[in-house]
Amino acid sequence: TVSVLYWRLEHQLRCDRTTMFARTAARRYFKSNKHLGYSNPARRWVNHQVFAGIVLTWFGVVSASYAQAKYAPVGEERFAGSLVEIFITWMPAAFLSRFYAELIDSEFLPAQGQRMLIRWYGGSDEDFERYKTLPAYVKRDFEPDSRPVHPKAYYVAPCDGTVLSCVEMTQEDRPQLVQVKGHHYPMDSILRTRPTLTPRGYKRYSTVIQLDREDVHRVCAPTEYDVSFSTHIPGTLLPISLGASRWMRQLYLTNERVALFGKPMWGRPDKSGREPVLGMALVGGLCKGRIRMDFDERVVTNIEANLLAAVRRMYQNCHLNRGAPVGHFEVGSAVVMLFDTPYDAIIEPGQRIKMGQPIVASGPVQKQAAA
Repeated sequence: TVSVLYWRLEHQLRCDRTTMFARTAARRYFKSNKHLGYSNPARRWVNHQVFAGIVLTWFGVVSASYAQAKYAPVGEERFAGSLVEIFITWMPAAFLSRFYAELIDSEFLPAQGQRMLIRWYGGSDEDFERYKTLPAYVKRDFEPDSRPVHPKAYYVAPCDGTVLSCVEMTQEDRPQLVQVKGHHYPMDSILRTRPTLTPRGYKRYSTVIQLDREDVHRVCAPTEYDVSFSTHIPGTLLPISLGASRWMRQLYLTNERVALFGKPMWGRPDKSGREPVLGMALVGGLCKGRIRMDFDERVVTNIEANLLAAVRRMYQNCHLNRGAPVGHFEVGSAVVMLFDTPYDAIIEPGQRIKMGQPIVASGPVQKQAAA
């Protein structure tokens, strides 16, 4: 029996020597060669199906994990496991987003492709004829009457979008950003600066506003704003959405962003010298294009592959009026805010808001949905 097996193995090696030790021609690699035995390496379709099976199985595992997090009941968030987080973090998300940003703003994408993207973002054929590309459409100009800036509110919405969270700060020493209920992290990690303690007579809030496809992807000053500095913080570009915020831990800490920090010009220091602060962070996302500052053309994200450290730029006499342009997304993502106000915020999670709409009461009223 051993002799017979040895003879059959020797015969198989002698017959398949050219197949086993020679490089397969490119034109023959994708042939099925079904007439050959399963052990013959020339039967390439076995390799293809095994590889495709592994990829599809892993895709199913990741999709199931995301679906569980997205549709889990409120208060029962199910974050991705450590293995899935490692896989997602190691994906070339920044490269894909950079390639996508270059593609949608270039002539290599056919006109029909640009037309389909503009339609996907709520546009029409007339919008395509006017703007030609998706970045030009999403940062389009709008009629002032469509988004009037409230003249009396302490703060107005800096952009269109959906409110993901709005929480009053309770920890005076280190303000926290609540990503979802029960999961938060320090706000100074988002802004890369430590805010002072909340002045007496003020309340401190943090909020996250996610821009949707149909929105205008521009950001304005929520009040009379004195910008002290901006910080371009490098990072990856994971997807930004309500489901992703319930799926990935420290989502806003991981992504590339531009943080602005300053103070409202109407603010007055309390008896201990503490002044109200206003911080904003424009956060990038997967395949969401670039972020550009309107008051400082040097600040552009998703363009440098070798940015290893945060870049801070200081400003003097950088005063922005209420509703003045701050920056824009070339296909946008989310805006994070930290602000001090003497009155209550009047926005709630899940609420749709438009740029210029009041998010803080102009007087001592009870918390309610903004008009």
